[in-house]
Amino acid sequence: MPDLIDDVARLLHPPPLLRLDADDAEREATEHYRQDVDAAREGTAAQLRTLAERHDIDPLLHALAEQVRVRDEAERHIRLLVGYARECVAPRPYTLEALAGAMHASTSTVRGVFDHQDIEQVTSLTGRRSTVVQSPADEATRQRLIVALEDRTREPARAHVAGVAAALHDLGFTAYPPVSRTANPKHGRQYIRHERRWPNGTVISLYQEPAGFVAVHGHMAEDDPRWYSQLYGIADDGELVSAADVAESLAAYVERLTRYDADKVTR
Repeated sequence: MPDLIDDVARLLHPPPLLRLDADDAEREATEHYRQDVDAAREGTAAQLRTLAERHDIDPLLHALAEQVRVRDEAERHIRLLVGYARECVAPRPYTLEALAGAMHASTSTVRGVFDHQDIEQVTSLTGRRSTVVQSPADEATRQRLIVALEDRTREPARAHVAGVAAALHDLGFTAYPPVSRTANPKHGRQYIRHERRWPNGTVISLYQEPAGFVAVHGHMAEDDPRWYSQLYGIADDGELVSAADVAESLAAYVERLTRYDADKVTR
């Protein structure tokens, strides 16, 4: 489909526009840019033609899927940049107004663009800690958090929320309430963050979510020794996973992390 391929490449790499009153310097810069665009267009067309002829891949559908991937990656980068700007820049975070101007968005959009998972990834990638001051939940608050999480969790996972929270507490994890990142707290995310620290600097936060799972932040690679994720209620294979099962899994996880932290001395 040579005509379709050329059209797709042209849509992905449109020629630059030149103002009628452009001076010589602008015309020269635009011409250089046009040459770069032409080269990119030819490269894209050649790649699409190869995929179509050698692998029988529809060039338009492939190009569309690639643009969706690019969009999703850009949105992820936006979440991380906004989260960093709001919670990891000291002594003063970027204002909502400044970020809204850069994003051409409202301040309410900026406020809700990132969540606790994004902040975990930001702190992991940069080594910075969030400037948002969080106090551990006292016992009364911890119990209220468990009840609130039970209210948001469907059966059969709901019956195990308190047991999973108790297992984490017994294993030395400290419960923290969710950080409100919306103008109306009622619309905020509901979760419990369970944190534990080890002697040689290892810090782990496990998030107990209404979907019926407890896990590290979603962007941590599964081959990372600190990774953990466990559904409870009903697992992917349809088997019942009780709070006792999660407690056993968590105990093994803590043992693994204790070895990991001890090995830091020799690494």
